Formats: sequence, C-alpha cells, structure tokens
Amino acid sequence: MKNTKLLSIFLFLAVTSFLYADENYKNGNGTLIFQDTSDEKSIEVRKFELKNVEIGDQLEDINTVYKSYEKTDSAGTLEWWSEKKMDIHEICSIKHIGKVNLWDHQSGELWIKISTKKISGWICIYDNWYQNPYENSNYECLGTIKSGNKTWNIRKLNQSISVWTNLNVRDKPGLSGKKISTIKYKGPQLNVKVFEITEESDNIDGMNDRWIKIQYEEGKYGWVFGGYVSVERGGPKYMIPEHEIEFLVGWQP
Repeated sequence: MKNTKLLSIFLFLAVTSFLYADENYKNGNGTLIFQDTSDEKSIEVRKFELKNVEIGDQLEDINTVYKSYEKTDSAGTLEWWSEKKMDIHEICSIKHIGKVNLWDHQSGELWIKISTKKISGWICIYDNWYQNPYENSNYECLGTIKSGNKTWNIRKLNQSISVWTNLNVRDKPGLSGKKISTIKYKGPQLNVKVFEITEESDNIDGMNDRWIKIQYEEGKYGWVFGGYVSVERGGPKYMIPEHEIEFLVGWQP
C-alpha cells in the first residue's frame, strides 16, 4: 500500500510537471507554474523572480496585501511610504471570461507575489483590466548566439522603437558582429519593428543597454545597439515584463 501511494504521488508530480513546464522559458521568468480555466475566469501563474524592486507611490492606493490572488483574506498593508525595496516571486494574470470594463477592454486582474522584511503575499496592481505580459509567448527564450568571445541569450520581443541618428546594423549582437548595413537618418523620425532582444547588456560610448534585432528594410533583419534608439511613448523603453512591472510599482513624476 505504501509503495502504491508513493507511485501515485510520483505520477501526479510527473504529470503536473509535464502539463505546466514551459520549455519556451527554460525555467526562467515566464515559466508557467499553474494554469486553470473555468466558465468565469482563466488564470495563469508564472515565475517572476525580481530582487530589490523599488517601491514607489504607484502602490499608494493599491497597497493591501492578500494571502492569495483573491481579495478575500488580507495579510496586511504594504508600507510603501517607509519600505524602500521588495522582492517579487510570481505573477498572476486573470481573465474574466466574456466581460469587458468601462473602456471596452478585456476585464481581468494582474497580481504580483511579493515579500519585504515586514510582510509577504499578493498585491493586485491591475483591477478590472486584463494584462498578461507573457501573452502570445512574449519574451520567450529563442536560444543563444555566439558573437566574438561572448554568448548572448536571445528573447522574443514585439514592439517598435524610434531612430533619430545614423545607425550601424550588424549580423549578430555585439561589436564583434559584422556590419551589414547602415540606417541613414533623414528625419524627422524613423520607427522600426523589434523582433528579438538580448538578455545581457553591453556598454558602448558610456551607455549601458541591450542589443535588439530589427527589420531595417523590407525582409531584411539585423542587430543594433539599443543605446542609440528611443521610444516616443512614456514608460520603459522595452516592453519587457520585468521593466513593465517595475514601472507599475515604482515612482512616477
């Protein structure tokens, strides 16, 4: 009987790991931990480890910490005005099936699991507004590229950036990559699509930034250094889940 129970537990864990393991994220941030869908809601919980995240005034009105990603059992209050840093461990996106909010946007919730020296639990940073930073496999792992003596980890990214200067395009990330083209800036603003980004940063001309893969001509792609590009909207330059969450909980002007 004991062996039968152990076998059952092993099979359960094996099946669970198979169902929720997400190879696209290589057990890094974005890896699916739990997923469930009912008639009322769809829930995704993903790994999201961030250390020493700055606590800002964005959490002034949403500082209640709950024991789970439901507003039923409070664990206390996050003292955003006195605590400087927190760690984030998981992210939970909830979609309310068949419902939209007042702005005709998909209704839902976005939660983060946090811990500080004083408290731990879940905070709802989007209420009645569905956001899933990893939807459509955003920021999934695409593999590695070796360029010179460095290996770059590559992630998927789908957004646009603005170019305001002449810009060298290379076949690989890093200055070791071969120059394959030059974007000639003619003004007033050139917007290009971004498809991939390196996890690692580089330091060039005193700027610390990542390399991004863009479409510089129809059907032609290459890598440019992110320090020379910008975005016309507010918020973080790259729509990377970590940057988005840090912006949502940080200090705003």
